Amino acid sequence: MVDTGRSDERMTRRRAIRSLAAGAVGTSTALAGCVTTDLSVTADGVEGSDVFESFSLSDSISWGSNRAWVGASLTDAATTDLQVRSLTVVTPSGSAYWTGTVSGGATSATMSVPVGTRVTVSAFDSDDALVDSLPLRVGGNTFP
Repeated sequence: MVDTGRSDERMTRRRAIRSLAAGAVGTSTALAGCVTTDLSVTADGVEGSDVFESFSLSDSISWGSNRAWVGASLTDAATTDLQVRSLTVVTPSGSAYWTGTVSGGATSATMSVPVGTRVTVSAFDSDDALVDSLPLRVGGNTFP
């Protein structure tokens, strides 16, 4: 009798199919949950900021997560005269939710911000000294 290896091939295919099925179930479970629509962003005191000009949303819907991507427009002086080099989104508990670097001369940055939570966006200079902070909130209509 000649062993063609077909039983091993069938087992490998079965394992591959099971892995794909498990991955599909895991992905659908991860995507299940809340959807937040009609996102909006508000920032108190942006008019008087030396660092921030405005904030805008990258998308109007948050799928299966409680975060949104927010674009921050920076003043011309933010990364030049004021030497801002990092931005941090801080939760009410005082922990950093998101931190990112800003290059010299940059006039914008994109941040991850939790939906439905009032946070503080802080700008730090090249010496890690606080330059400016603003309260920020992303809201919307959440559906289970």
